[in-house]
Amino acid sequence: MQTMEPTQTTQVTPRPRRPKAIVALAVAIVFVAGAAIAIWAVTNDGGPVAAEDARLELTFTGDDASYVGDREIIEGLAELVFINDGTQPVWFVVQYFEPGSAALESELDRGTDFFTNGTPPGATPIFEQHDPGRTIRSILLEPGTYVLQAADASGDSTHVWQPGIVEVSSD
Repeated sequence: MQTMEPTQTTQVTPRPRRPKAIVALAVAIVFVAGAAIAIWAVTNDGGPVAAEDARLELTFTGDDASYVGDREIIEGLAELVFINDGTQPVWFVVQYFEPGSAALESELDRGTDFFTNGTPPGATPIFEQHDPGRTIRSILLEPGTYVLQAADASGDSTHVWQPGIVEVSSD
């Protein structure tokens, strides 16, 4: 014979549901806040960077040159990093043009990849040949425009890459 004992039953209460309007409002707030932060990050222009805080990095790969760094800088002493990722020596050239220089316009009209047989116009505070590797140079930036260039130093050094243009202001 089997004896059956009554079991205790508990009533399961359903989870309280949040009103759909509150959930929708929370999602909308998160979405709007995220969009606002993204727009601010993309459009934020902090203006010129102090020279001592500026990033100036010119890289030559053997087939191309690139510049990574600030484009608007306040005058002062800065560090310029040259990286030769190629296998041959390379010329790293920094040209300086005073504000309003007519020679700057003709230099910029050449584009970022060109051939030349002459010496660079304007002052050249840095005109150095570097073997593969990384070099850091200090440069005193004065108000004006600086054009950063690289040219293959082995054989035909008439092919010039001009990846960086930096504007320097007094404040």
